[in-house]
Amino acid sequence: MAIAGSGAITMDQFHVEAGGTSGDECSLNDSDIRGLIDKSDGATMAMNEWYGASAAFYSFEITKSLRFNSGDEPHLTRTPGSAGNRKTMTFSAWVKPGNVKNGRLFGAGTDNYIAFDYDGNKIELNLRNGGSSSNVFLITKRKLRDTNAWYNIVVAIDTTQGTDTNRVKIYVNGVQETDFGTTGYPTQNNDLNSFNNTVAQYVGRYADNAAASFFDGYLADVNFIDGLALAPTSFGEFKNDIWIPKDTSGLTFGTQGFRCEMKATGTSANSSGMGADTSGNTNHLNTANHVASDVVTDSPTNNWCVVNNLATLNPLLSDPSYPVTYSEGNLKTTQTNKYNSGTASFVITKEMGGKWYMEVSSITDGNFPKVCVTQADGGTDIPSYTNDTGHSGKQYSYHGYDGARRSPPGSGVGSLQDNNTYRTDSYLRLGCHV
Repeated sequence: MAIAGSGAITMDQFHVEAGGTSGDECSLNDSDIRGLIDKSDGATMAMNEWYGASAAFYSFEITKSLRFNSGDEPHLTRTPGSAGNRKTMTFSAWVKPGNVKNGRLFGAGTDNYIAFDYDGNKIELNLRNGGSSSNVFLITKRKLRDTNAWYNIVVAIDTTQGTDTNRVKIYVNGVQETDFGTTGYPTQNNDLNSFNNTVAQYVGRYADNAAASFFDGYLADVNFIDGLALAPTSFGEFKNDIWIPKDTSGLTFGTQGFRCEMKATGTSANSSGMGADTSGNTNHLNTANHVASDVVTDSPTNNWCVVNNLATLNPLLSDPSYPVTYSEGNLKTTQTNKYNSGTASFVITKEMGGKWYMEVSSITDGNFPKVCVTQADGGTDIPSYTNDTGHSGKQYSYHGYDGARRSPPGSGVGSLQDNNTYRTDSYLRLGCHV
């Protein structure tokens, strides 16, 4: 919240806006307070310079993520030369799911993994050692099904704890999960079979080659801590009741620990690769089935608009008889019926105002590719229309064939929409001033 734009301002307001605690001692020359208006040490300041000043919402920004398209079977992997601590460890990642029923976030060997389960994005933790009779499972009741949102998932394991429920803790956005549909905790002082052992460690899959073994969506700032069970506050913090990232560069990662920030585009296991370890340990991961364009700027601090695949679950938005298939991190849709489409995850309101831009590319020749602004609330700002084929709606749209605007009301809308043929790889662009 910015400092007031007029009237009296207190020192406490400066301090709180800069991230301090109300009532604590402070001075205008404190570096964090000076930083609000970009002043150097000891510089002269005028009161009117402070009006409207505000701190950046994010004190640390995640600039990149890695896109996982499960159909390509993508993943990162390394095999440690020696085992780390198999009793105590922490995994943390920022996750934006794509396919709501796919994905191993972190796996090792053929029997240990952290995943979204098959039942709609419950978090599943499998710590079995050996055969099925010794399975150790935790499966949350809560489902994380928002494909538009970034989640910070932290799993802290410490089998040395005397109380079984303290041996494994799962956190989502800083809050511990305590309601499980399936529970099974490791025995005290148990060495995990595969995690942190001398077998393949995977980000984005585990060794089962089934399609659902591969994660679908985006991963950012993946941290693995060898030898410590950390609280979520090592990876994030609350600000205005929103869980936001923290810089983890100061953490102790342990011998086999690593940090993947997904900033590079190379495919080799080195400092220029997608799986580059930036913890200082040089425990770089190889990548499989990724290309350079899978490194994207969609991140927890710069959330992209994607196509909302939850529309397929809502009969008001999609006809289940003509399903829409989503891929490439929900940036691509494939449909068999021209009247079905993907709905973007971004909502524009009057209160937001501003100018907005969007585009879509037609990959395959056909009818009806378009980008449009639709009114979802049944309001009156966009007039209703009925075109000559009997289809009605509330939208302004642009079509790639001739660049013409189709806006209700009007005559002949249907014939223009239905009869034009659009070329492969044509771009449709729409600007909107709210």
